[in-house]
Amino acid sequence: DEAGGAGTAGGIRSAVAAPDSAPPMTLSIGVAAFSASNRLTSQSADRALYRAKESGRNRVARSAESD
Repeated sequence: DEAGGAGTAGGIRSAVAAPDSAPPMTLSIGVAAFSASNRLTSQSADRALYRAKESGRNRVARSAESD
């Protein structure tokens, strides 16, 4: 589900953006859950990704927060 995906994405983001990483990196991730009624899952994830970047980068955004 989308909440689980966002949790996994948050763990990945934290590992990549660790304070001691060299060179310093950030990671923004958009998460969307597949559903048979939503054929535009990749577009939903893409919108969430851009929202994550626009809200300060180094974030995870869920499509459910905007769709």
